[in-house]
Amino acid sequence: MKNIKVSTTYSGIKKTQDNEDDLLLIELKKKSAIAGVFTQSLTSSASVNQCKKNLTKYKEPS
Repeated sequence: MKNIKVSTTYSGIKKTQDNEDDLLLIELKKKSAIAGVFTQSLTSSASVNQCKKNLTKYKEPS
């Protein structure tokens, strides 16, 4: 896809028998539209909470 770079790698965050990729990196061009859909769970993970917080830093495109 144009204007997006996607990579995966094994980082050791999650141990697997075959050292499968466990990290996803996505690079978007400036002014890319972003959105998030999240769990409604009251016990969401720290990574989900951080992502929600990060998305509030960006304003909706006009």
